Amino acid sequence: MSKTGLYMLAVMPAPDVTKEIEGMRIQFAEKYHCKAALKPPVHITLIPPFKSADTIEPIIIKEIELLASTQSAFSVSLHNYDVFRENQVVFIHVEPEPPLWSLQRLLQEKFLTDYSHFNIKTFKNFAPHITIGYRDIPREVFRAAAIEYLAKPYSATFPVNEFYLWKHNSVNWQVLYTFHLKQP
Repeated sequence: MSKTGLYMLAVMPAPDVTKEIEGMRIQFAEKYHCKAALKPPVHITLIPPFKSADTIEPIIIKEIELLASTQSAFSVSLHNYDVFRENQVVFIHVEPEPPLWSLQRLLQEKFLTDYSHFNIKTFKNFAPHITIGYRDIPREVFRAAAIEYLAKPYSATFPVNEFYLWKHNSVNWQVLYTFHLKQP
């Protein structure tokens, strides 16, 4: 009997950038007493969490591996902070790099056509970002955090040579598979 798993596809920054951002998230959590953003690893979501029978894992992996092999590696630039006011999210802005948008669009199209039964939440307007704080931020705290972070500068660039299929193990997200992009 197959089990149902919770999955998502994501890009993870280079280890040095991840470590730096993890430090920012910890500082945010300590200052504003908001710890929800510390649960998932530092990432940029390509396909949001979706449920599926775990028996489909080999099929998804094989098909996405084929798609990944046609896409070239690229770089992502992070520039300053921003907020989603309606959802009370503080995040690092990801510059609109065409290869990132193209990869996300191809993956989304794949899921909408070949895996429509997953009922994945699609992005009408893909807004790539790296979350610093969200979910457990009281409104008055969010206002103060938004003012502080919108005034802060930040900049980093990292190579994207792969992206990941994550699976939730009921405690945290773990890398189930690494999809390697074509090297130039």
